[in-house]
Amino acid sequence: MKPEPLDFSFPVADFDLAKLPIDPALLKADKAMLEDALSGYFAEQFKPLGGEASIAIRNGAVAVRWIPEAGLDALVDHGIRLLGKGDTNLGVALLRSALARMPDVPCILLNLGMALSDQGELDEALALLGRKTQLEPDDAEGWTALGVALAKSGDPDHAAKALTRSIELDPENGYGHLNLGGLLMRSDPQAGMRHLEKAAKLLPRNTAALLNWGMALLENGQTTEADAAMERTIATSPLSEHAEKARTIRTRIAQEAMRGRTKGALRPDAAMYCLSALRLFAESPDKLQPVTFEITLLGRQGLDMNDPTPKYTLKTLSGQFSGLQLVSYLYVGMKNLAPDADPGIDLAREYEQAQALLRERTG
Repeated sequence: MKPEPLDFSFPVADFDLAKLPIDPALLKADKAMLEDALSGYFAEQFKPLGGEASIAIRNGAVAVRWIPEAGLDALVDHGIRLLGKGDTNLGVALLRSALARMPDVPCILLNLGMALSDQGELDEALALLGRKTQLEPDDAEGWTALGVALAKSGDPDHAAKALTRSIELDPENGYGHLNLGGLLMRSDPQAGMRHLEKAAKLLPRNTAALLNWGMALLENGQTTEADAAMERTIATSPLSEHAEKARTIRTRIAQEAMRGRTKGALRPDAAMYCLSALRLFAESPDKLQPVTFEITLLGRQGLDMNDPTPKYTLKTLSGQFSGLQLVSYLYVGMKNLAPDADPGIDLAREYEQAQALLRERTG
């Protein structure tokens, strides 16, 4: 008996054209080219699954009919792989189709439930993940996923119970500790910190765990330890969103430490550095952009504004510079190149003082 076909439909408007090997602007301008590219993409997606796949594009949607060679295991595995690669819409569609045929397969319930939770389709996600925990009540991963979905749905009490259950089943469940810790930081900060510290130890390469632990330390007044956690976050994955947030927090920590030394008063050293930068860029305007950009890139690794030692070098300027000096140069450069942009640190008073001094001296 020939296996029953499965039908899939994907709205063209929801498809990420960046996945195709042709410039999206060209595809949008040429309907035939777009349809050919989409057909080729979906043909490639179903090719590894075996069986027969027919693809048509009509009424603004890609319609796929797939007749499997045998069982649906290949479809499930491929759907899970797609989710892991970030192809969420197609991965979800494949797993939904598999779920219709196999409603009580735990791996489908778990992966589809987590994907829908990430997409904000919480009612369906909760139903799937709840079923997963019923079928496998001793699986910590299922309870963690359910706890995350419950927290997103605005049910912190049941979320905490689910996450606590996940940790009871597996005390070394770093993601359980991470999510429970974040959930408890408002209601029970000390308990929240214990779980976040555990998560950071269990997940030493996870930037979310490192960042959240650092933020908890900062809230607890442990500034030095928080800065170290932020530095680890950046070093672990320099281009991640978590690293960007950690850089912003490190800058704020450094700025507060800098202001603390003068009890919030104007920093004369920063004002003089700003004055030096104003003179440099006025005398050598060709240096404005390259110097500012180089300091921006160097600053992504962190600049120590509280150590007066000249320990940094630039390719665009000779000599050695302290962290505060480079930050001051960066502030002046940004004010010249993009006055409305956020330089990441507030040296407005020092900058105004430097401008006033420059006007006095140039008369």
